[in-house]
Amino acid sequence: MNKRYLSFAVMATLCFLLLVISGCGSSGNKEGDTAAGVSKVSETACTTCHSATVEKLTGNAVVAKYVASVHNLKSVGCQDCHGAGGQHNGVGPIPYPDPTQGQCVTCHNQTDKVKYASSRHAAGADEFVEKCNRCHTHQGAVLANASGYTGDKTVMDAKVNAPGTIADADAEHIKCNTCHESHKPDSLRTVTGWAPSSVVGSATASTNDQYKVCTSCHTYINPDGTLVASGNTVNGSATASFYHNSAWYRVIASTHYDSPATGVGLANTTIEGYVIRTNKANPCLDCHSHDFTTNTGNLTRNSAGKYVLNTAVEATTYTDWAKSAHAGGLLTQKYAAQDAYPKKADGTYDRSVGLTDAVMVAGVTGTSGPAWEHYDWDASNRQACQQCHTSTGVSNFLTSPTTYNAALNDFSHLAGWTAGPPVVSSKQNELLYCWGCHSDASKASSTDSKLRKPGALTFTYTNAATATYPDVSGSNVCLACHTGRETGDSIKNDADADGVRSFLNSHYLAAGGQVFGTSGYEYTGLSYVNPTYFKHDVIGTAAAAGTGSNGPCVGCHMSTANKHQFTNVTKSAGVITAITSTACATCHTGNYALTPAKLTEEEEEYQAAIEAAKAAMAGKGIHFYAGYPYWYKAAYVVGGVNTAFTNWAGTYGLASWKDTMGAAFNINLLIHDPGGYAHNRYYVKRLLWDSMDFITNGTFGDIDMTATIDGFAALTAAQKTAAKKYLGTARP
Repeated sequence: MNKRYLSFAVMATLCFLLLVISGCGSSGNKEGDTAAGVSKVSETACTTCHSATVEKLTGNAVVAKYVASVHNLKSVGCQDCHGAGGQHNGVGPIPYPDPTQGQCVTCHNQTDKVKYASSRHAAGADEFVEKCNRCHTHQGAVLANASGYTGDKTVMDAKVNAPGTIADADAEHIKCNTCHESHKPDSLRTVTGWAPSSVVGSATASTNDQYKVCTSCHTYINPDGTLVASGNTVNGSATASFYHNSAWYRVIASTHYDSPATGVGLANTTIEGYVIRTNKANPCLDCHSHDFTTNTGNLTRNSAGKYVLNTAVEATTYTDWAKSAHAGGLLTQKYAAQDAYPKKADGTYDRSVGLTDAVMVAGVTGTSGPAWEHYDWDASNRQACQQCHTSTGVSNFLTSPTTYNAALNDFSHLAGWTAGPPVVSSKQNELLYCWGCHSDASKASSTDSKLRKPGALTFTYTNAATATYPDVSGSNVCLACHTGRETGDSIKNDADADGVRSFLNSHYLAAGGQVFGTSGYEYTGLSYVNPTYFKHDVIGTAAAAGTGSNGPCVGCHMSTANKHQFTNVTKSAGVITAITSTACATCHTGNYALTPAKLTEEEEEYQAAIEAAKAAMAGKGIHFYAGYPYWYKAAYVVGGVNTAFTNWAGTYGLASWKDTMGAAFNINLLIHDPGGYAHNRYYVKRLLWDSMDFITNGTFGDIDMTATIDGFAALTAAQKTAAKKYLGTARP
């Protein structure tokens, strides 16, 4: 039942008394009467006459279903859906003899109404073809579900699509009561005989009605555990075919299945798709709302009936997310596989089961999404990482940061995973799904995103170092993972006695730490306080009017037309071509207006300054390489024997070992925050300047930065010029 009715609980008795007069909450039919002056009658009259009436498609007893429904408990009467019966009397007109979604949405969630109205479910079938009735018409779907569904095309053709079963004139598009029982709408329809497996390869049936209803058309796993796809063997596993098996974007397994055969540590490690939580409460509504429209497919037929690329496909939340880093660029990889598949002689796309297979095996790799692909995150030895590298960990942490316990993370929807002890991990991996950040993505709207609400966050790191962040509303969700795994204080608090120890790693993409100036190793006696005119930490608050109300992360990265791509610029060949965030122009105006060229220039200068800092470290025998533990005793040799740098006291003595590691920490921190120049230019410049100042001679304030940078032979002339411009001639 819709949540709206929950607020009426205390009125139930009153509504019941009013029922015989007008129906709960209305002086007439909720949708309006068809003739002036038509009034309601006693609901008893309805049930007296219709006590033996059954639904024409299913044979369900109308009154019995209604009595067992939440509608009955909430005193929603027959006339609230069918219209006032004052002119009916068993034989006369009644406004809505066959109610549609138009009547449902007068009470039910208006967000669902709007989303449904824009969906393909509401659009209706393109043509009436008997073999398509089962899924493309309301009557066909209801009849199939009630008469016994097997998932076999031939059987269903004979059962539901026999000539004359559904008349062309009667066929309707998919409606609310296609999926919800007409007279017991708080229940989804029962799909007779359909018991899809909850895990590929297992015949253990799912008992979830939502999963069964949705996959009775959007087939996924057959009862015997066989994945439904092209009908060919894919990644060593046989698949069954169903309708549209030559259209990869209509085969949900092509985007909703991650093959264990290509799991972490195996050949061609790839995450081929989202993994549905088939054993949880909302396997489909975990992400999909009542619009259901994803627009994943980007092929269309031209006037000659040939498939061509449709560059005008409207983006949706789903396509934006699937192209984002949170999804490891999954959809981008799918599109690349589609475009690489051999085209026909005339250059048009070959839409075939072969193309379906090619797209199905494409997915997230170590290049496109290492945050999701790199380790077997659901394994017990990766529990410390699950808070950010799995949707399960993200959702549990954001729900209750103070009581979060990674040992309680449940990955039982992943094939082969068991809680143990010992934990048996799966070869499937999660991406950061909708339900990771949103408590109810199916109900998210422009006014209520249903984001989880962790509140203001405080993190405790190694050596009892802590960092506290303000409550910045929706951006709290981002800060949960984008503040790093250590801060500079982790080094300062270290009790190591000889300064010989492994490097303390800041981890990746700690953007929030830079925005709020909390993450770096701050040298004693130097100021890192932001100038008064710095405003990036108050974007998305009342202190920065016109930038939203969900904090700086959301204000900058989600104020674009494609907000779920989480990007605020567009790039081509590494060059910024447009600034898509609307927040930037709110403050950066006049002489301070940002342009793509200016931003590109600053990004290049930032990277050049980092290269200069790396060169300064190399001059002291501490060499960076983009692989853990990042700092080595000599220049890294791929495929060779490389020794990690650990003697931090060896550079300037035991008393300064922390300052030496602090310089390495800052440089590593900013290398892994490529947007640091935009997040907080003041903070990152000071961290770079101070790290270079110290590592050059072990003291502060006595180097000529220009001469120092000019002395780095490893830098090109262009890098030297850019680095000097970025850092200036005096401490920023």
